[in-house]
Amino acid sequence: MGHRIPLLLLGDSITQQSFSTPGGWGASLQNWYQRTGDVYNRGLSGYNSRWLLYCLSNPSYLSLPSTSSATPYSILDHPGFHNDSGIITLFLGANDASYDCPLGSEVTGQHVPPDEFHANILSIIQHLATALSTPKPPVILVTPGPVSSSSWPTRSQENLRPYAESIRAIAADKNLPLVDLWAGPDALTVSDLSDGLHLSPSGSSKVFKSLQATIRSSFPHLAPDDKVDGFPNVELCMPHWSVLAGVGT
Repeated sequence: MGHRIPLLLLGDSITQQSFSTPGGWGASLQNWYQRTGDVYNRGLSGYNSRWLLYCLSNPSYLSLPSTSSATPYSILDHPGFHNDSGIITLFLGANDASYDCPLGSEVTGQHVPPDEFHANILSIIQHLATALSTPKPPVILVTPGPVSSSSWPTRSQENLRPYAESIRAIAADKNLPLVDLWAGPDALTVSDLSDGLHLSPSGSSKVFKSLQATIRSSFPHLAPDDKVDGFPNVELCMPHWSVLAGVGT
């Protein structure tokens, strides 16, 4: 019997809310990984790449309950991440691409210039590579999706373009799997947004389908689809009921 596959979701509110909406993409991932994996949602509403990079230096961000408070257990310590059976999604850019303009009487401060965003994403990947002792961490990069300027005047499709391009370039350069929310059969449009920025059920469904296809192609040994015998492609962490009943193998 194997261990449960860890799936770590890193990002902003679009990741944080991935369990909130009906058919949320994070919840759909967990549903797909019934009995075979655990999804750890570490999305942070309002965050940009600069702030997420800061969080990774804070042990509490990825910590899990431990028997010893002196040694917190990090999600990245999960055995699955050290024997080629873990997955991380990195989904940022929506806040980085916002205009740095007043929100009421305050400045939002969310904007991160494209060059810094590019460097921050590379630093996040390097942090994960170091933590997992591998030159190529199991990261799926996700481009920021479309936005409605009429609903969010501090954001625009034009401003998002270089951030999406940056993610594409890094995926190609580092040979990492890519979910491009602007391309393919499940490309997002403004009609897939609930409020002009966050995902509606149709948008979440498209993101899930794109991630599912990417896992099947880039991590086929971790795709939990059933085989012809009805058992999942990945090893169950506890025996199938038929084994305990003495009628299966």
